[in-house]
Amino acid sequence: MQIGYDWVTYVRADLAAAVKPARLQQAAQQLHSVRTLSDGALRLQATERAEDYDTRAACAVFDALVDVRPTGFPIRVPFRGSRPAGIGLLCHRDPKDFR
Repeated sequence: MQIGYDWVTYVRADLAAAVKPARLQQAAQQLHSVRTLSDGALRLQATERAEDYDTRAACAVFDALVDVRPTGFPIRVPFRGSRPAGIGLLCHRDPKDFR
């Protein structure tokens, strides 16, 4: 199952090592912040405020992580009630089309 991206997305160090440097440079321009943590993991913050997080920002996170995403389109997982700001937006693209 594929899930969406949150306003702040963490990427394990082993996966972060497989992200191409050019993608991280592009992400640094598209996202509010991209940080490498002390253990090698990545912290991607899409927008300054969770309230500003939208599909465009979710797709910028997708673009940054396309090298380490499984192929296939995401599956929408329904929320009960309203979706909290900054949680689980989808970018309806297949990573294999961008590698």
